[in-house]
Amino acid sequence: MNLSLRAGDALRAASDAAGNWRVIAFWPSGLPVAFSSGVSAVTGSLGSGSCTGKYVRLNGRMVAVNLNVTIQSNGTGDGYLVVTLPFSVVSFAKFFGRENAVRGFIAQGFVGVGSNALIIAGHDNSYPGAAGAQLEMFGICEVA
Repeated sequence: MNLSLRAGDALRAASDAAGNWRVIAFWPSGLPVAFSSGVSAVTGSLGSGSCTGKYVRLNGRMVAVNLNVTIQSNGTGDGYLVVTLPFSVVSFAKFFGRENAVRGFIAQGFVGVGSNALIIAGHDNSYPGAAGAQLEMFGICEVA
Protein backbone atom coordinates (compact mmCIF):
# COMPACT_ATOMS: atom_id res chain seq x y z
CA MET A 1 0.00 0.00 0.00
CA ASN A 2 1.27 3.48 -0.86
CA LEU A 3 -0.07 6.34 1.21
CA SER A 4 1.25 9.89 1.17
CA LEU A 5 0.89 11.81 4.41
CA ARG A 6 1.52 15.47 5.14
CA ALA A 7 2.04 17.29 8.42
CA GLY A 8 -1.33 17.46 10.14
CA ASP A 9 -2.83 14.38 8.44
CA ALA A 10 -4.48 11.84 10.72
CA LEU A 11 -4.38 8.12 9.98
CA ARG A 12 -5.92 5.24 11.89
CA ALA A 13 -4.67 1.76 11.02
CA ALA A 14 -5.14 -1.71 12.46
CA SER A 15 -3.21 -4.93 12.13
CA ASP A 16 -4.34 -8.52 12.31
CA ALA A 17 -2.58 -11.38 14.10
CA ALA A 18 -0.36 -12.02 11.05
CA GLY A 19 0.94 -8.42 11.10
CA ASN A 20 -1.02 -7.26 8.06
CA TRP A 21 -1.96 -3.61 8.33
CA ARG A 22 -5.02 -1.92 6.90
CA VAL A 23 -6.17 1.69 6.98
CA ILE A 24 -9.46 2.08 8.77
CA ALA A 25 -9.70 5.90 8.71
CA PHE A 26 -7.83 8.78 7.08
CA TRP A 27 -8.39 12.51 7.59
CA PRO A 28 -6.45 14.85 5.30
CA SER A 29 -4.45 17.76 6.59
CA GLY A 30 -6.18 20.63 8.24
CA LEU A 31 -3.37 23.11 7.69
CA PRO A 32 -4.64 26.53 6.60
CA VAL A 33 -3.80 27.87 3.15
CA ALA A 34 -3.62 31.67 2.80
CA PHE A 35 -4.91 33.49 -0.28
CA SER A 36 -5.64 37.01 -1.46
CA SER A 37 -8.23 38.09 -3.97
CA GLY A 38 -9.69 41.07 -5.71
CA VAL A 39 -13.02 42.61 -4.78
CA SER A 40 -15.50 44.22 -7.16
CA ALA A 41 -19.06 45.51 -7.13
CA VAL A 42 -21.84 44.08 -9.30
CA THR A 43 -22.91 47.58 -10.34
CA GLY A 44 -20.70 50.62 -10.79
CA SER A 45 -16.99 50.70 -10.10
CA LEU A 46 -15.49 49.96 -6.70
CA GLY A 47 -12.83 52.57 -5.87
CA SER A 48 -10.49 50.12 -4.16
CA GLY A 49 -10.94 46.97 -2.13
CA SER A 50 -8.99 43.91 -1.10
CA CYS A 51 -9.57 40.46 0.33
CA THR A 52 -7.31 38.18 2.33
CA GLY A 53 -8.30 34.83 3.70
CA LYS A 54 -7.47 31.28 4.64
CA TYR A 55 -9.09 28.00 3.81
CA VAL A 56 -8.74 24.57 5.41
CA ARG A 57 -9.68 21.21 3.91
CA LEU A 58 -11.84 19.62 6.58
CA ASN A 59 -12.50 16.14 5.30
CA GLY A 60 -12.49 14.91 1.74
CA ARG A 61 -14.15 17.57 -0.42
CA MET A 62 -15.32 19.96 2.32
CA VAL A 63 -13.39 23.22 2.79
CA ALA A 64 -13.85 25.89 5.49
CA VAL A 65 -13.14 29.45 4.34
CA ASN A 66 -12.51 32.52 6.49
CA LEU A 67 -11.92 35.83 4.74
CA ASN A 68 -11.60 39.54 5.42
CA VAL A 69 -12.81 42.09 2.87
CA THR A 70 -11.71 45.71 3.17
CA ILE A 71 -13.18 48.55 1.12
CA GLN A 72 -10.78 51.47 1.13
CA SER A 73 -12.82 53.59 -1.32
CA ASN A 74 -16.30 52.71 -2.55
CA GLY A 75 -16.33 54.80 -5.74
CA THR A 76 -19.65 54.19 -7.52
CA GLY A 77 -19.89 50.56 -6.33
CA ASP A 78 -23.42 49.30 -5.69
CA GLY A 79 -25.53 46.13 -5.74
CA TYR A 80 -23.42 43.39 -4.17
CA LEU A 81 -19.72 42.78 -3.56
CA VAL A 82 -17.98 39.98 -5.48
CA VAL A 83 -14.88 38.16 -4.18
CA THR A 84 -13.06 35.56 -6.26
CA LEU A 85 -12.29 32.37 -4.32
CA PRO A 86 -9.22 30.25 -5.19
CA PHE A 87 -11.45 27.28 -6.14
CA SER A 88 -14.85 26.52 -7.67
CA VAL A 89 -17.59 24.87 -5.63
CA VAL A 90 -19.53 21.78 -6.71
CA SER A 91 -22.62 22.52 -4.61
CA PHE A 92 -24.31 25.76 -3.54
CA ALA A 93 -22.28 27.32 -0.69
CA LYS A 94 -23.55 29.73 1.95
CA PHE A 95 -21.46 32.29 3.86
CA PHE A 96 -22.22 34.51 6.82
CA GLY A 97 -20.37 37.32 8.50
CA ARG A 98 -20.34 40.84 9.84
CA GLU A 99 -19.26 44.33 8.84
CA ASN A 100 -17.28 45.66 11.79
CA ALA A 101 -15.97 49.14 10.97
CA VAL A 102 -18.70 51.39 9.53
CA ARG A 103 -22.29 50.22 10.08
CA GLY A 104 -21.90 47.00 12.08
CA PHE A 105 -24.42 44.79 10.24
CA ILE A 106 -24.80 41.07 9.60
CA ALA A 107 -23.69 40.00 6.12
CA GLN A 108 -24.58 37.02 3.95
CA GLY A 109 -22.99 35.45 0.93
CA PHE A 110 -23.30 32.60 -1.53
CA VAL A 111 -21.38 30.84 -4.28
CA GLY A 112 -23.36 29.15 -7.06
CA VAL A 113 -22.65 25.64 -8.33
CA GLY A 114 -19.56 25.55 -10.55
CA SER A 115 -18.57 29.10 -9.65
CA ASN A 116 -15.73 30.66 -7.66
CA ALA A 117 -17.48 34.04 -7.24
CA LEU A 118 -18.62 34.77 -3.68
CA ILE A 119 -21.52 37.25 -3.80
CA ILE A 120 -21.82 39.28 -0.57
CA ALA A 121 -24.82 41.35 0.57
CA GLY A 122 -26.17 42.76 3.80
CA HIS A 123 -28.63 40.63 5.78
CA ASP A 124 -31.48 42.49 4.05
CA ASN A 125 -29.87 42.18 0.58
CA SER A 126 -28.57 45.76 0.83
CA TYR A 127 -25.23 46.79 -0.63
CA PRO A 128 -22.53 46.02 1.98
CA GLY A 129 -19.83 48.34 0.66
CA ALA A 130 -18.83 51.73 2.03
CA ALA A 131 -15.56 53.60 2.39
CA GLY A 132 -13.71 52.01 5.31
CA ALA A 133 -15.97 48.93 5.50
CA GLN A 134 -14.42 45.72 6.84
CA LEU A 135 -16.34 42.50 6.37
CA GLU A 136 -15.37 39.21 7.97
CA MET A 137 -17.00 36.22 6.29
CA PHE A 138 -17.05 32.45 6.94
CA GLY A 139 -18.44 29.55 4.95
CA ILE A 140 -18.05 25.85 4.26
CA CYS A 141 -17.85 24.72 0.63
CA GLU A 142 -17.78 21.43 -1.22
CA VAL A 143 -15.01 21.46 -3.82
CA ALA A 144 -13.86 18.99 -6.47
